Parts: sequence; C-alpha cells; structure tokens
Amino acid sequence: MRHRFFTTTAILLSLGALPAQGGDPDGTAPSRARPWLGSRIRGTPDPPLPYRVEPAFPGLKFREPILLASTPAIPRLFVGEQGGRVLSFPADTSCDRAEVFIDLRTRVPGFNSLYGMTFHPRFAENRKVYLCYVLKDEDPEGSRVVEMEVDLNGVPRARWEGQRVLLTFRSGGHNGGCIEFGPDGLLYLATGDAVGPNPPDALRTGQDLGDLLSCILRIDVDRKSPGKEYAIPADNPFVSVAGARGEIWAYGFRNPWKMTFDRAGGGLWTADVGWDLWEMVYLVERGGNY
Repeated sequence: MRHRFFTTTAILLSLGALPAQGGDPDGTAPSRARPWLGSRIRGTPDPPLPYRVEPAFPGLKFREPILLASTPAIPRLFVGEQGGRVLSFPADTSCDRAEVFIDLRTRVPGFNSLYGMTFHPRFAENRKVYLCYVLKDEDPEGSRVVEMEVDLNGVPRARWEGQRVLLTFRSGGHNGGCIEFGPDGLLYLATGDAVGPNPPDALRTGQDLGDLLSCILRIDVDRKSPGKEYAIPADNPFVSVAGARGEIWAYGFRNPWKMTFDRAGGGLWTADVGWDLWEMVYLVERGGNY
C-alpha cells in the first residue's frame, strides 16, 4: 500500500501563501510573516458537507467516554468510561438513566484505564464479552485483554467471577487497546509503542516483529494454542517467520487508537496517533508495515 503525506509548509509554499526561505514572496530579504487572510481553499472534489453535532441522548451524562459497544442480542447500548465504568441504557433518545454493567475500579487492584470492549459474534449463544484495560505504566504485563460472561437476568451485568485473562502486553503511554471482532470471527487487538510521546518509539519496537507492541494482533478466542489462552490462526502473515510473534497481523504503528471494520467490504480501518502535524487513518492490509 502506498501512502503520500505532505507538510502544511509545503502546501502553503506551493500556493504562494508563505514567503520562500523566510523572505518576501519575491525572494528578497526576510521580513515579518504576513497574515494569510484570503484563503479560498475548498475540499475536493466536493465541498465539506454541512454536518451538525447534536446530543443523541440528552438525558445522559458520561465522564470521559471512550467507547461505544452493542450486540444484536441486547436492546441496549454500552458506553465505557476511561475511568473504568461501563454503563448500559436502552437505545431510546428519551432515556435518562444508565445502569452499571461493570466498574473495573472496584474489581482490579492498580487499575488505571479502560480502552476497549466488544461482544463475541455469537454472544446470543455464549454470552461472552471482552475488555481491554491497563494498569500502571511500564508494567510488562500491564495491558490486559480479559473474557467474561454476562448475566442477562434483569439489567445486564458482567460477571467478574470466572473472568479469564487472554493476553497481556507492556503498558505505558501509548497503549492502543481497541478490540474488535472481524468478519472472520477472530479478535483483532491494537497495541501501541508503550511509551510517552517524546521521543517517538523510544523502545525501538515499531519495526520489531519479536514483540506485540505497535501492532494489530489477530487471535482466535474460541481455541487454545499450547501454553496460551487463545490460538494463533495458521494464516496470520508472520506465523512462519523466525523470531516473529505469530499473533501479528500488521505492524509499524505508533498508537493505533481506534479501528473498525467496513460493513460493506470488510476492510479494517485504523486511526493511528500521529506526531507533530499529522494524524493517520489507514486501510490495513494483511502483513502491512505502517
């Protein structure tokens, strides 16, 4: 996959909006930058659509909401707060009350943040839900993906008792943490580079296939490989590469923050946290390096 990126400075210079080499437009001696007040740039090929933001559920309030999840088997929506609570409520715009599905702050010693949640594609049969949460920074096993069952007697609640830790990876700064099931029924997990923003990729993990960081992983939660709580699909791209982790589906990310599968074509779209000027959105390919 080929990607092209342009800096803001290069674009403005090409339009004659900034003085070349810090000088006047005619290339003479440097002067104070003059404000650019005459922009007529429009989106191509069409101008931006007139979107407006409106509250979908004006009677509900959340604190640092970070995810929205649902399953056809339950006529409710689920909102996860970064602080650890997951709340559910009817898909009714007049709703004014949300119920606690689970509160990880009261369940997990050393809990820090919640990042991901998704329901099993066969939830109506197995009642399984998956969460990704993080403990303190720089913990080699501080990012965790867990499996729980859901009690559907009355308001749905996650059963913490009997929860199963599927997979762990290092925590710290860029944790990724988004989890989604693909059209193939397998679980995809985004991981970050596990460090803060400066300097970038301090652990030099972005191009290292020997760990699980800076990647999108693909695992089978319905089976188990020897010594693991999940199975590694045989058609993952690096299964046969010496020294590589077979769980890796794509690599070279910084902090793949959110991802989703295209309902029409099944493509995996991923938003990756950028550095300085740019944020990225990728259509992720099997074995791709980003």
